[in-house]
Amino acid sequence: MRTRTAPADSSCHLCTTPVAAGELVGRIHQPRTGIRHPGWLCAHCLYDRRSKPRRLDLLLRLFHQLFAGGGVR
Repeated sequence: MRTRTAPADSSCHLCTTPVAAGELVGRIHQPRTGIRHPGWLCAHCLYDRRSKPRRLDLLLRLFHQLFAGGGVR
C-alpha cells in the first residue's frame, strides 16, 4: 500500500467522500486477477472499512462482489 497527503481537494475513488488537501490518501496494491485498482482512496477506505464498516461500505462490497464474478461472500 502506498500513502501520501492529498495535493489538492478531491474525492475518494471508492466511496466518493470529499478529501481535503493535506489529508491522508493511499493506493492499494493491484490484484493479480486483472481487475484495475480503484485509484486514490481516503483513510477510512484504506484502514477502517473492514473494522468499522459504514452502510455505504457494505453496499459497495456487495455490489463489487456481484459484478466481479466472485459471488457474494
